[in-house]
Amino acid sequence: MPRLAPFRLGSLSSPGLLAVLLLTLAASGCKSDGPCGKGQYCECSGGDECVLSCGEEQCSMGCHDLRRCGAVCGDDCSSDCRKSDDCSISCGDRCRFTCADMQHCAAITGSDSDVTCSGMNDCKVEVGPGSVVHCTSLQNCTVVCHGACQVPWSGNSHEPIVTCAGGGAPLSSPGLVTCN
Repeated sequence: MPRLAPFRLGSLSSPGLLAVLLLTLAASGCKSDGPCGKGQYCECSGGDECVLSCGEEQCSMGCHDLRRCGAVCGDDCSSDCRKSDDCSISCGDRCRFTCADMQHCAAITGSDSDVTCSGMNDCKVEVGPGSVVHCTSLQNCTVVCHGACQVPWSGNSHEPIVTCAGGGAPLSSPGLVTCN
């Protein structure tokens, strides 16, 4: 079973993020080449819904041209989701996740992760300490940081909404919001 982020899933401050993640993870009907394993690439495309899962570390997964896609993996995994309506991921530390050209995206990651959201309506991300969330050309970008994080942004309709879960106020400068 993959180790999730250093915070409990039940502590999510965004009920919408939890709902999107749970709906996606309940999906079925994936067309992929088999189970994902350490060091392997697993891809899912076409169809309606798909869930990719890797109980190991260092997995690489991709999803595209689906209505809904979800991924669950351990530490040091990477996932790429494109051209879908909804996509979500839950992963451990040092996760690399790219979400592009879709309607909605959600991610829950551990520490030292790198998340990129671009070209979509809504991106909701919850990250561990030392993480970076890139928000580019979005309607809405909502980030919860559990520790220090950076949220560089550009081309958005609005500045990202960043919450520092430790209670501090986010620091905002042109093109960057941070939690210390």
